[in-house]
Amino acid sequence: MSAVTGIILAGGRSRRMGRDKALMELGGRALIGRVIDMLQTICADIVLVTNSPEAYRAFGLAMIPDALPNAGSLGGLYSGLVAIRTELAIAVACDMPFLNGRLLEHLVSLADGYDAVVPDLSTGAVLEAASQTAKQIDLHPLHAVYRRTCIEPMAAQVQSGDLRLIGYFDRVRVRAVRRDEVVPYDPALRSFINVNTPDEWAQAEALLGGA
Repeated sequence: MSAVTGIILAGGRSRRMGRDKALMELGGRALIGRVIDMLQTICADIVLVTNSPEAYRAFGLAMIPDALPNAGSLGGLYSGLVAIRTELAIAVACDMPFLNGRLLEHLVSLADGYDAVVPDLSTGAVLEAASQTAKQIDLHPLHAVYRRTCIEPMAAQVQSGDLRLIGYFDRVRVRAVRRDEVVPYDPALRSFINVNTPDEWAQAEALLGGA
């Protein structure tokens, strides 16, 4: 497998949770710690994109501030790609407790000849939906593999004022990984669970308890 760096985005304000969800303990481990643990089994290195480095120093990661202010997750992803030394990166959010190493390795294995490898859990040709958001079309750009060739298109997208994570996809080579390719690795699609609210936290605890 090609050398790959993990990029974890921890730029959200956790408004719906009411406190920093990344540091909340799930199954005796900080949520972000669970993400780190999984990426360390795959990645040569890991960087954390955050503007609050003091909160995460205990995890011992390289921490990268946003290079493009007020650019949301797209700016965070850009910042991570600019900072890494490998050509490929696995990019994930800090609030994904059920990442699946075999699935992530599969995404990396598909990267030859592509700038981005992105799970597509929809039932249609979503990459043609240029005006929609990733969430609307069930595309998962924060559980994806990127090549550094995305840096310039991302910067141009931010400069355009359109901060959608998929807004520049028509300018790069995207490998959409359809649902039927994902299911053999993650039948219940738990990899794509984000924990944003107290109710979602309770659901994650229940899933963890039944694992």
